[in-house]
Amino acid sequence: MINQKTLAYYLRNSADDETIGDSMSISGQRGILAEFVSTHPELRDWNIIEFSDDGYSGTTFQRPDVKKLLEGVRRGEINGIIVKDLSRFGRNYIEVGDYLEQIFPFLGVRFISVNDGFDSAKLECSAGDVSIAFKNLLHDYYAKDISNKLRAVWKLKKERGEYISPVAFFGYIKDTGNKHKLVVDEPAAAIVRRVFALILTGNTTGQTARLLNEEGLPAPGAYKLRNGQHCNGNKLTRNNSWTGTTVYNIIRDLRYTGCMVNGKRAYDTISSKKFRLLPQEQWIIRENTHEAIISKEDFEKAQLCIKRNNKRSQQKEINLLSGKVRCGICGYMMQPDADKQRKYRCRRAKYAEVGACITEGVPKKQIEEAVFASIRILTEALFEKDSQIREAKTKKPEVVPVNHMEQLHFLKKRMDSIKRKKMLLYEQYSDENISKVEYMEQRNSCDTLLRELEDQAVAIEKEMLVKDTLPDSPELNLLRGIDLTAGLTRELVKALVDKILIYDDTRIEIVWQFTGYPFEDIARQKKEVFHETA
Repeated sequence: MINQKTLAYYLRNSADDETIGDSMSISGQRGILAEFVSTHPELRDWNIIEFSDDGYSGTTFQRPDVKKLLEGVRRGEINGIIVKDLSRFGRNYIEVGDYLEQIFPFLGVRFISVNDGFDSAKLECSAGDVSIAFKNLLHDYYAKDISNKLRAVWKLKKERGEYISPVAFFGYIKDTGNKHKLVVDEPAAAIVRRVFALILTGNTTGQTARLLNEEGLPAPGAYKLRNGQHCNGNKLTRNNSWTGTTVYNIIRDLRYTGCMVNGKRAYDTISSKKFRLLPQEQWIIRENTHEAIISKEDFEKAQLCIKRNNKRSQQKEINLLSGKVRCGICGYMMQPDADKQRKYRCRRAKYAEVGACITEGVPKKQIEEAVFASIRILTEALFEKDSQIREAKTKKPEVVPVNHMEQLHFLKKRMDSIKRKKMLLYEQYSDENISKVEYMEQRNSCDTLLRELEDQAVAIEKEMLVKDTLPDSPELNLLRGIDLTAGLTRELVKALVDKILIYDDTRIEIVWQFTGYPFEDIARQKKEVFHETA
């Protein structure tokens, strides 16, 4: 049908919705939306498409399908959006308000929230209505409140020794009658026992990996994929074979002795992906929560074997870059040769297919020199900037500048006024009071002015940062205190470098521990040294 409009169903639920009822399920929401469309004749001829985020929190818009939905809106492919209630679209009342009050009206997108009785096509409905704004605020508060309650529930489950991860680890499957309990997956358990047996007979982790590959035993990811179990697809594309790291992770996993280990990581919020690792004394360990695959005696013996066979632990020479060097192609950790640590090589190279990884080693000295050269340039650039600031402060300004906050407030009011003008222009164009040419000319003029004002605001904010933050930044004070005459040290690498990505012997990328202004300006100087080393 020519010019047929498109209506997008948006469906979402999260882990905390499971106990509320079927209306919160994806299928339940779909039924509610279909019923609404069937009772509104003007929507029956619309083309229906669906976007669904199952298991995602509404506190952020970084959800796969909501991003696809909004991209379709921006391309003009979607004319309307319908949700069960506003909380399905999002729980951050500021972002939801921006979409309802500014973005969707400007793009001419109709927005319907069934349970809230909101339909932007109706004259009596306004996104700025007190009740709508209050509901958005309540959804935001609810998200924070439920996050705290879920923390308490998860903590209790951990203390009880319940298994709370969505996927069972290798060697086990979830009990069909209790998703928080594990039962032995015998074929996989046999492979785990084989791994321990090879280590206990004196093999290193690398030798064990090669023997397992020769015997044709599937690695954990390949096994789960073969048996239709849930698995991390990203890891599967990296490696389907055994590696020394895979073996090491199994040998070190205390859960194979029948213990449940929880609380190894701490997250800022329930929906956050950022975490910090906790020390072992803070882990929650509960004995005899599931059937053991390995006896505690064999487990302890295996730990001793790893320590005895680990040649790196016997090296007296300090590895300055330990834990920082990674393969830029596959992402795996690179380690120096056992023989005098002359070259860094990717751990996966010996198992990988041709072209899937770096096969040649990169000289250790070359990497260290590249890192130290980058740190030296970074500190030199900082000292130069410090000197410029001191010089600027000694010069008495001829005119006392207007308060920065007042300037920013004035610019914000100007930008808000221009945005309102754009909305009015669109309404005039929609009502055919002005032509498309007039509308485009005036809208482009508004956009140009908006960019100029935004640039001014950014400049003022940077000036405030330089004046108020730069001299007292802890990261900058760290750089100021560096003693370059001592050369590259392990402490220096740990404090400044997040990781070092090796692509080949001519391209080395350094990722720093710090980001943002003013480091972006500093790092822009001699950028080629930071990202590519000849």
